[in-house]
Amino acid sequence: MDEEREEEVTGPSVSSDRPEPREKLSQIHELVFLTGNRLLLAAVLLGSFLLVVLAIELRTSATSQQLVPLFYMSSAIVGGNFTLLTIVISINQLVISRQLAAPGELREQIENTTGYREASAELVEDRVLPPTPAMFLDVLLGGVQDSVRELDGYRSEVVSNAAADAIDEVLEPLDEQIGRAKLELEAEDTTTFEALVVSLNTNYSDDIYHIQRLKTTYEGEFTSDIDDCLDELVAGLKQIDVARQYLKTVYIQEELSRVSRNLMYIGVPVVLVALALMVLFVSTRQSALTPRLLSIVAPVFATVGATPLAVLFAYVLRLSVVSERTAAITPFTTPTQEATPFGAITEETEE
Repeated sequence: MDEEREEEVTGPSVSSDRPEPREKLSQIHELVFLTGNRLLLAAVLLGSFLLVVLAIELRTSATSQQLVPLFYMSSAIVGGNFTLLTIVISINQLVISRQLAAPGELREQIENTTGYREASAELVEDRVLPPTPAMFLDVLLGGVQDSVRELDGYRSEVVSNAAADAIDEVLEPLDEQIGRAKLELEAEDTTTFEALVVSLNTNYSDDIYHIQRLKTTYEGEFTSDIDDCLDELVAGLKQIDVARQYLKTVYIQEELSRVSRNLMYIGVPVVLVALALMVLFVSTRQSALTPRLLSIVAPVFATVGATPLAVLFAYVLRLSVVSERTAAITPFTTPTQEATPFGAITEETEE
């Protein structure tokens, strides 16, 4: 009896404690790889690097006052940052080349975009759609949500209970998914990236697959109204996926411009500081800097020189995650696509 009581007491506590570490890991994973401030992430990386190197330096008993290693370090920092600045120029050329076009190409792009908006407006039965990405995506999600509720109203017309249960299995998770997305898009100051993050936490290819499987499996048991509603639901999900891919395109262009600008702001001062220190190391006598001062100057100087690299790493990390999660377009998907946080991955693999 005592053992059973211990199992009853400890059992629920262990199971209830398990999701908490997974949830925290998932939040940290998304913060580092996607949603966190890139400059803050770079600062954390540099701060950690500085603390580690300072600890190593302060624990060593070396008393060398040689400035030659610092001179070579300065040369390496100058050369490396010149390479990074060259990469920045290449990134700017890439972004600018994507935005340059002849009048005919521009007109064709505008017509294609207008045609997409008109098709979306017809689908959601709205004459005018908002121009901002977040509000536009919110309207599309609202149209799909209306189709879900309309289909739920036709549920009583289904002949068999198995077909009705199959409809519920498809509609319930989709309705919850869209409800969460719309709740996150309600803020008026939602940026393009925030709207993109909301659309990343979805799997519309799987939803479309399940809807099409539903129509095929229970063909003949649905009325024409239910079939039309399912077709509208698929069309709405496809429009949302097009909007998501366009949001990704806009975001990547904005992000590349932002990272190139930040690298210029940071890289040029770092190069100038490194050049100034090179002159200082060459003109300073060996006895001018004490060993203790050198043990502090060297790690700080190395950290400052690595700042552009840390900034580039932080931005490229998020760009790669966004590209990975939107690699395939509807009706295809990939195992790593559609944003599966760390906790969800852990749960799936354990099951």
